[in-house]
Amino acid sequence: MDYTWGKDCFENLVYDIALGNLNLARCWWQEVEASPELQHLPQEGPWRTWNLRIRSLGKPLMDDNRAALAAILHRWERENVACAKVEAMWAPTPFPLEEAG
Repeated sequence: MDYTWGKDCFENLVYDIALGNLNLARCWWQEVEASPELQHLPQEGPWRTWNLRIRSLGKPLMDDNRAALAAILHRWERENVACAKVEAMWAPTPFPLEEAG
């Protein structure tokens, strides 16, 4: 399945990390680092949060630290579940990243 259609390098980066495709994710990381979006975003409000989140993936990705990447993704997942107020219906499960190690 081609899951990359219609997504930008930021989304593809997160998808490939979650799927455990770290070599491909490192290629996306090169694009992300060079992207004007990451370099020239306003540094306040939600854009600052987004920028910090994306940047937090770099070191553990380049260090091949699957546990740290999984922890980041699980934290994001918990935050999204809490904001959507669906905690009662949600059960965390491992990402393919964690099963492929």
